Amino acid sequence: MNDYQIRVIDEKTSLSNRLSMLRAFFHNPIYHRLPEAEQLRLRYQEKFMTGYLDTLLLRIAAFEV
Repeated sequence: MNDYQIRVIDEKTSLSNRLSMLRAFFHNPIYHRLPEAEQLRLRYQEKFMTGYLDTLLLRIAAFEV
């Protein structure tokens, strides 16, 4: 594997962990006490992080070709 491929895999792992923590936070009582606008911003963040993760997964899948 090339160095850049290893970096992409590391980035995917890090992002996946952060996304899991964000999703878990949605079930935390603190999240439900946030203003609705902030909850919406966090949901947007989750959406974009998911798209970013999907892109990294596509890139990684192409490494094996």
